[in-house]
Amino acid sequence: MTAADASLLAAKQVKGTVKDVDLRQTKAGAYYLVEIRGGKEKKAVVQINAITGAIMSVTWDDHDRGDGQPGKRGGSDDSGKHSGDDDNE
Repeated sequence: MTAADASLLAAKQVKGTVKDVDLRQTKAGAYYLVEIRGGKEKKAVVQINAITGAIMSVTWDDHDRGDGQPGKRGGSDDSGKHSGDDDNE
């Protein structure tokens, strides 16, 4: 799978404009992180398995919740780590 393939898959998953694509390598395998900017300052990061093309996660960052407080990351994991990251590196 290429970065262009990952961009297309992410764009089908999340409405917006692809801004960045990064390939990450871990002991468990490789995955792409695709950053997509949507309306009203919303950003999503879509994690895609680099071999199978499976969507591994979608994490949202709102930047501003509208109440004067900074946005909070959403998704299945708020730790800032992505699936497959290795703590032992």
